[in-house]
Amino acid sequence: MTYFNLFKRIFYINTFTFGGGYTIIPIIESVFVDELKLIEKSEMRNIVSLANTVPGALAISTSFLVGYKVKGTLGAIVAVLASVSPCIIIIALVYSVYENLIENIYVKSTMKGIGVAVSAILLGAVVNMFKSLLKENRKYLYLAIFTLSFILSYFLGVHIVVILILASILGSGII
Repeated sequence: MTYFNLFKRIFYINTFTFGGGYTIIPIIESVFVDELKLIEKSEMRNIVSLANTVPGALAISTSFLVGYKVKGTLGAIVAVLASVSPCIIIIALVYSVYENLIENIYVKSTMKGIGVAVSAILLGAVVNMFKSLLKENRKYLYLAIFTLSFILSYFLGVHIVVILILASILGSGII
């Protein structure tokens, strides 16, 4: 894969993916794991895990790590530029007409429709990651970490940083 093709793929993915960083994961996986076969499924899971442990936008972190995996340091830089470019361009265009469109019924309806689709995409990403974890040797440990993380987050409102630290400790076998 050339640097230009890497830029083009990441730029395209980031241009047409709405809903935040988690919605980009299944699309990046589809392109770089399933279609191009440049990254293994287990490597993609590691990329997503690592991208979640650093501060900042998940889409940018994931793109950086994919670029690094595919083309090294320069690939990571190219991927980050490709990742942020659509946002800069779209925000500049949208902001110029935002005030006039925010109350438009069609715009509101479109945004709600996108929100529903994003929810389904996120659910699909969760299901795929969960299914791949169940193929691991330590599947019962991962199932316990998954369940505990969900309960702590959804029902108890524990901060995500605390959950990630606890999950990393449990996953490493320290406890």
